[in-house]
Amino acid sequence: MEHVVPQPKIDIPEENAEVMELEEIVPEYYSRFAVVRWLFHKRLQLALAYVGKIRPRSLLDVGCGDGAFVRFLASDPELGAIDISALDINPRILKLKSEFPRYTFTVGSVLKTDFPEGAFDAVVALDMLEHLIEARSAATE
Repeated sequence: MEHVVPQPKIDIPEENAEVMELEEIVPEYYSRFAVVRWLFHKRLQLALAYVGKIRPRSLLDVGCGDGAFVRFLASDPELGAIDISALDINPRILKLKSEFPRYTFTVGSVLKTDFPEGAFDAVVALDMLEHLIEARSAATE
């Protein structure tokens, strides 16, 4: 008997995307389970440490979700000064502009961006690629 693993339907065209409140996007950051909260925050800390080592002048946070990594970057005296851009399919990310007026927030799909080749020194995609059916296309883009 063949075992078939169902593929989640995640690659939603922008115009059909469910609009979630920012706090609903990654509920694991607010989980009632301490180990889950620790794990998700630890990943942010590890990514921040890596970005700190490479010291980019510009960075794109793809699938920025509720802006958790942008907040981590902004809280760092040196990394908060870099040119940060964030991309997400959820239009509610534009609410983050008032919290971080120096940064650029773009609503759109990772599968088709308007950023020119080489526009960023670093690109991060936390909590995002595992949700895509076309992850290879997203990574190429």
